[in-house]
Amino acid sequence: MKDIIIDKKTQQRFDERYVPDPISGCWLWTGAIDKDGYGHIAVYSKKVKAHRLSVKLSGRDIAGKVVRHRCDNPGCVNPDHLLTGTQADNVRDMYDRKRNGHISGEKHHRAKLTDVDVADIRSVAVMGVGGNIKSLAKRYGVNDNTIRALVNKAYRTL
Repeated sequence: MKDIIIDKKTQQRFDERYVPDPISGCWLWTGAIDKDGYGHIAVYSKKVKAHRLSVKLSGRDIAGKVVRHRCDNPGCVNPDHLLTGTQADNVRDMYDRKRNGHISGEKHHRAKLTDVDVADIRSVAVMGVGGNIKSLAKRYGVNDNTIRALVNKAYRTL
């Protein structure tokens, strides 16, 4: 973005396209957005991501870096909410904040057990009462291997 001319006109156009959110502190982009919710703006005929422009306008160097959202809001352009780093940093953020698209537990569309069922199965297994693997599988309507995996994980976390 070093070839982008940052001048008063660019700053003014940028400032006209966000609204501060008093609760989150995010500056919500009101200009054009892409399918993923990231703002963009034309700067001298070049399409520029609004959050990257925000960091550039704040005086930080972004050459060769990705700009990450501390607030996890792709429409935020508040430079205080934006960090620079590597793509590896961005991926680490995604996993740390559980934004990798992996849905587990009862929220998964194919889940047969609730979180309460899992806790009950594990407590029964740890205490050694309430039946064997086959009877638990039959009671909860799942495969023996499902019960085995839950029980093994319960023992590993003790």
